[in-house]
Amino acid sequence: MSSCSKSIILFGDASLDTRASLSEILLARKEHSLLSLYFDRVSAALQDEYVRLPAVDRKGIPELLDLNRLTREPNSHGQPHPAVHAALLVLVQLACFIA
Repeated sequence: MSSCSKSIILFGDASLDTRASLSEILLARKEHSLLSLYFDRVSAALQDEYVRLPAVDRKGIPELLDLNRLTREPNSHGQPHPAVHAALLVLVQLACFIA
């Protein structure tokens, strides 16, 4: 996890490439039980929030069934949905802190 372990993390700094960082951190989760628990809980919370959204608000947001899927599915403009990007930003920054 070189991108997280040698970085100074500024929470809320949106310049972080969340998809690349998340991919790297997800690979390391098997070696870190606390990180694995964190991802399990985050995944459940994101799924819960997704199903609570009205159908019209879910348009353009990938189903949040798998965090790996979020690293691969940008919208038609090549960027993640703004709400998903914000959630991923916090998720990745906290994961870097945990790791």
